[in-house]
Amino acid sequence: MSKKRDLGEYYGQEHCLATVKHYRSLIPMAQEHRKPIFNLTSADGAIGAHANAVQDAKEDFKKLAIKIALKMGINAESDVAVTEGPIP
Repeated sequence: MSKKRDLGEYYGQEHCLATVKHYRSLIPMAQEHRKPIFNLTSADGAIGAHANAVQDAKEDFKKLAIKIALKMGINAESDVAVTEGPIP
């Protein structure tokens, strides 16, 4: 595919917001440490390729969250405070 297409068009679903990788190797680690996969650290065992996967997951979920916010009419850049760590 030379042209980037809208995911809904590509998958034939108008309500498709994104596809997210399974991040299979991070799930058990995240469960063990009781935190989202995108908040895993080297202290949790996310080193090497796992650390890269954590950063990829963080970016993927951030893009998805922004897309959902925009669909809801929320300007994610100014209306929502993005914080690191657990939600209070």
